[in-house]
Amino acid sequence: MLIVGELQDGLVFDPAYKKVNGTPLTHLLVPRFAAQTRHRLIFLTKATTIEHALELSPTPQVVFSWSVNAEYIGTTFEHGAPPPSERFEAARRMKEAGWPIRFRLDPMVPYPGWQEGYAEAIERINALEPDMVTLGALRATLPKSLRSAAKKNGRDASIFDYLGEERDASGFKYRVPFETQVEMFRFALERLAPRVVPALCKEDVGLWRRLGLKFQGCHCLLGGQDALVEGAAKQVVRRLSPGMPSPGTAPGSSEEPLADAPAVPGSASQEGEGVRCPPAEGAACAHAQLPPGPSEDGSAAVASDAMGSSVPKEIPSVSIENSGAYESGQHLTQGSEFAVDAAAEPNPHERPPPDGGGQLEGSVGHRDLREPRRGGGARGGLRSWTAAEVTRTTPADVPWIARPWVAEGSLTLVDGKPKVAGKSTWLAHMIKHVLAGTEFLDEPTTHTPVMLLTEERPISFRRMLERVGLDHSTDLHLYFYQDVRRLPWDALVKHTVDKCRAVGARLLIIDTLAQFSGISESSSRNALEAVRPLQAAAEQGLGVVAVRHERKSGGGVGDSGRGSSALTGAVDIIVALQRPPNHTGQVRIIHALSRYEETPSTLTIELRDEGYVVREGFDVGVQEVERALLLAVPDTETDAKTADELMAETDLKKTTVREALARLVKEGKLSQSGTGRKNEPYRYCQPSGHPVQ
Repeated sequence: MLIVGELQDGLVFDPAYKKVNGTPLTHLLVPRFAAQTRHRLIFLTKATTIEHALELSPTPQVVFSWSVNAEYIGTTFEHGAPPPSERFEAARRMKEAGWPIRFRLDPMVPYPGWQEGYAEAIERINALEPDMVTLGALRATLPKSLRSAAKKNGRDASIFDYLGEERDASGFKYRVPFETQVEMFRFALERLAPRVVPALCKEDVGLWRRLGLKFQGCHCLLGGQDALVEGAAKQVVRRLSPGMPSPGTAPGSSEEPLADAPAVPGSASQEGEGVRCPPAEGAACAHAQLPPGPSEDGSAAVASDAMGSSVPKEIPSVSIENSGAYESGQHLTQGSEFAVDAAAEPNPHERPPPDGGGQLEGSVGHRDLREPRRGGGARGGLRSWTAAEVTRTTPADVPWIARPWVAEGSLTLVDGKPKVAGKSTWLAHMIKHVLAGTEFLDEPTTHTPVMLLTEERPISFRRMLERVGLDHSTDLHLYFYQDVRRLPWDALVKHTVDKCRAVGARLLIIDTLAQFSGISESSSRNALEAVRPLQAAAEQGLGVVAVRHERKSGGGVGDSGRGSSALTGAVDIIVALQRPPNHTGQVRIIHALSRYEETPSTLTIELRDEGYVVREGFDVGVQEVERALLLAVPDTETDAKTADELMAETDLKKTTVREALARLVKEGKLSQSGTGRKNEPYRYCQPSGHPVQ
């Protein structure tokens, strides 16, 4: 068995191999294993780069195994890697193409609410019916060093808080407390479908027994049908423990095979001694502790025998932390903390810097998405700027994505009444023009892919895509609320920014902020907590748009949205979409506040068959308001209505309604009753003998 993925991800560099050598790694290895039956190949991965693998014919000699986890753990600690939901999708595609697949639910972490997260992951595993599922719990050889490294690199080191303070029975690793491991593994085993074969990796034999599982040594031997190289197996065991007897022999004897360790079918020693690790208490499977040098333990012989030749020297060797059994907190698969210049795939959507160079040294403003964020500051402390330095290092022109509504490195807030103002429709048309790089509302846009988080369900959102003409777009990337609702807000934003980087998107839209953040906007503190991750996203060069529903009482631009005014002060542009009073057509009025002078304070638009157009000379003045109220009030005092009732019926603002009612009463066009007190509000009806014409 050759595993590609123990020391680095097995698939993430598949496109890079093709770029450097003209042949993907999968195309180098798979045909060699498919041509024989003695050895098997496992690609162990967190990646979703399966396009080249799908070009090959499936073979039972090659297995694709995905390391997965609860969505929260995957997005919080596995920086740069695709989220587990995308890994499951890649596995589904390979399964449908006829390839054997496995999963590695590893490392399981007992974070608060872990039961819900892992129940969802196991449900996805069962749906795909893999050949095997390997369970593993959080572990680390040197947790103190890893914690220090995580902090040094600006990573969240809290994951190491779940480890015990003592090494395990083998004296090799620090692990989650034993009883917690038992609880998590039993939770998983009880939920795995009967057809799914479970196994443990890198776990003490005592844990196997506690769970009622028979110790099988190296779990990678699916059903014990894969042949081993006897000499290599013996050498591995000797290297792990010089005092341990050879595989297949009883303690204290090098001649008598163990009674409960039958030989592996198809091996050279099937009729004599076996090749299993003796199941001594405190000993994990041999596969868990292979020495790092592949040429020292005999494993290279397996690979060479299976492939028929050594790996070509011209293939670049890049070592990153392994994909499936990594030391938690250090996994860098597809991350931004490392670079392979020779193998980097060009991004067709990257916008070249001015004059063909990189970002100005010491420049102020947002950072390019291609540059990973680093912690710390200047050696002397906080960096201050003079006005001249700011002028010299910032661009003179605003880097608009959709002028004058959305700019790179800026945050735009879109307000409007739900189901009335047309916020989502307006944004959908903006997205259409940004994807095409064409003018929107007579202003230029910058071509870029778009990342959209929508609270709509797929079936209704499809209708929107069809209406706008985006139903076949491959540059509009979506996350539906129903798929990410369990993720913490800051983790979701971090992952979404990584996704933007991966697809080259410079426009991120969240519709709506309250739904995805799950944070009440009623207080200043909560509002700022909701917006901070978006400010960090804008800092990385994204144009960020957040949608907010308008409060019932309405108000002016900046005050009409639900929640605290602190949210208004934290953004760069506020756009309020409103339907004109007593108007049921497709005309909308945009009121805006902005830090940029290019953004108009008021603009009237209309949705036509060809999209939104600027509407000139649309009067929504006093006469329209009064006409709407006169039509809404009843004819008799018995049926008279309050100002609030009239406001709800006409969809007019409170201030507008009260001012117009006072004016109409004064002019004798309406009759007013009541005292205006809390329990006896003013009520309005038509004056006797004055029906509305």
